[in-house]
Amino acid sequence: ALTEIKTNNDELIKKGVDKGIIDAVSVEFEEDSYNSLVSFMKAHYGDEKISDRKTLDKIKAQLLRRGYSYGEIRRCFDEFDWSDF
Repeated sequence: ALTEIKTNNDELIKKGVDKGIIDAVSVEFEEDSYNSLVSFMKAHYGDEKISDRKTLDKIKAQLLRRGYSYGEIRRCFDEFDWSDF
């Protein structure tokens, strides 16, 4: 997802869109994406504490397939206190 954003940002710059506007929208998009991830995790796992490495890997793979970045997943796992990432 981040490589697509970078590619789109480069295309917008070539078309003359101000880099400051692109950066502001990109930050807002990243935060919206993270908030969407947290909502998804709360809906599916609630306050469940998962420490099994195999289960964490399955969840991580599912989230990657949904288009979330490793950074977003790591941040979310930290928030859920799933430290074995």
